[in-house]
Amino acid sequence: MSNNLINKDFLLWEEIDSSEQAETLEENLSVEDLNLENPSLIRMDMNIIEYPLFSKNNHRKVNQSIKYFFNNDKDVFIMVKPISGDYIPGDFEERVFIALLKIMKKRGFQQTFYVSATELLDEFGLTNKAYYKRIKQSITRLAETSYVFKNTLYLSKIKRNIEDTVNTNIMTIRTISLVNDKKLREELYNDNRIKEIYEITISKYFYDNIIRKGYLVYDSNTLLGIENSTTRTVYMLISKLRFQNLYLKVPSLYLIKRIPLKFNKVTISRTVKSLERCCKELLEKKLITRYNIIKNKKWEESEIEFFFEDVHNNIKQKHFYADKKDFGEVLNNYDASLLISHTEEQSLSPLQEIKKELEENTPTPEMIETVLNSMPIKARDLKTIPNLIRDAIKTHGFQHVKFVAEYMKIHKVGNIRSYFTQALENGWADEYIAKRKNEERKKVVQVPLFIESESDLIHTQLKNETKEKYIVLSEKEKEDIEKIAYIEYIKKCGAETSAQKRAFKLGKESIIIDYLITSKYFEMNPKIIETIIEEIEPEIEEIESEEIIADIFAKFETFSSYKFKIFQILQEKIEMEKLKMILDFLNFEKEFNSTMDEYTIFLMFNEGQKSRILIKKK
Repeated sequence: MSNNLINKDFLLWEEIDSSEQAETLEENLSVEDLNLENPSLIRMDMNIIEYPLFSKNNHRKVNQSIKYFFNNDKDVFIMVKPISGDYIPGDFEERVFIALLKIMKKRGFQQTFYVSATELLDEFGLTNKAYYKRIKQSITRLAETSYVFKNTLYLSKIKRNIEDTVNTNIMTIRTISLVNDKKLREELYNDNRIKEIYEITISKYFYDNIIRKGYLVYDSNTLLGIENSTTRTVYMLISKLRFQNLYLKVPSLYLIKRIPLKFNKVTISRTVKSLERCCKELLEKKLITRYNIIKNKKWEESEIEFFFEDVHNNIKQKHFYADKKDFGEVLNNYDASLLISHTEEQSLSPLQEIKKELEENTPTPEMIETVLNSMPIKARDLKTIPNLIRDAIKTHGFQHVKFVAEYMKIHKVGNIRSYFTQALENGWADEYIAKRKNEERKKVVQVPLFIESESDLIHTQLKNETKEKYIVLSEKEKEDIEKIAYIEYIKKCGAETSAQKRAFKLGKESIIIDYLITSKYFEMNPKIIETIIEEIEPEIEEIESEEIIADIFAKFETFSSYKFKIFQILQEKIEMEKLKMILDFLNFEKEFNSTMDEYTIFLMFNEGQKSRILIKKK
């Protein structure tokens, strides 16, 4: 494996000490336990899997905050801040949080639920009352620690990281005494030994991921059974990275920086040895079949191979569907099974919202036919379109997909399949969808519909057509256009400052499209249009006749993360030497378009913008 997968931009981490306070939010909701078939299976939020929200440092300092940077510009980071006079969360807090997720599931996946220290000890398999104080401290620490996410917090609703600063905590807590409240004790815990309970509310960002598709399923008993917190993190990370593959090769530095573990050039060999101890524990617990550490030339370039068997995939798949079944049971029966008190009805709105989404996102033949009728008429000639529509409805919902189809028909889109996929992924029809939803709402209250003016329609169509022409230009021509558009933009601003540069970077595509329209670029260069048309037509046929292995059009935080994604996709599909050659070639050209074995591969990396990975099997 090429060491180019690991460079100075690959998950750069730094630390800063400081001290600030966090706030507490409180709500009140009571529910009874549900009789679920698989209560030990929990949904772990993607952010908790991916990021070091729980420290592995056994020597944490009071009032010490840690800031983790993910790029050299230091505008992509996470900061963990304890409340004044306390530490940031560590291993014990992680174990408490896992137990809380298990109890939350028993309570019907509700965002707010009650729990006692005794229940948490039961989940740990402990009976010693001396742990009560530590449990309370950990719950409080989880609630009071503040997390600042800058361009890093993943949100399943939008299927990407929030490109903004989000200051949140994992959960909030309200401590309730039952000593002098007999009625409340009888209603919540009919046990005179319990003097105090906690009302837990999982913060909205993490909760949304748990009830939507921003999670992975783990067996909480397995996680709590892993005593070493570093081993637990390695297990969660490799479970995510390998997906269903039975082989995974990961750079040691990737794991070291994701956990993270302290290291430098002198001590890195010892750090890799600590990773090996984790591998041995995973092997002893039969969570992997075997492992292999490859040193390469230097320890900084070392890699770890993980091997799995079909039984691991069977367990993983069984857990996923078992949890999905449990969640389905909760949604189908929660009206009858959940008892509400001390709160208003809207506290259940997240579950109600999910139930409605699932109903709307279950495709029927009638839905598929409606979307097909809304598309340009040529869509009926494409055999793969019905399946594409079915998958799109599952992901985006019927109404959203229908409006995208309408948008395509209005703008007379040519490359139907490709445009449909990219319009859904990149939100090209968002303005039109917002207007259509507004129209639908006005129909309900019998308010006259908003009619888009003819000039607006013409301008929107012009922008859409210009964008299609621009997308298929060569990278060289795109670079030349971008330079000219930037010069024109600076002229309009009157000055070239860091603010103007950042504004151009953020709105680059829109600024370039506006420049192409105002300069009448394609009208002044008609040969370009002819070339585009000639290139597109045969490509459409090719796409329809080949199996698409991967079609990704997304923004990658670093070039290394882009290459690592390619590696994950191709590592078991083509020879390793050929894969190394592709990754090495990308270091110089940032674009690759060729055939390897039975695969057609098109790769294009755009720094700070959306990049493309298109892999098709002949």
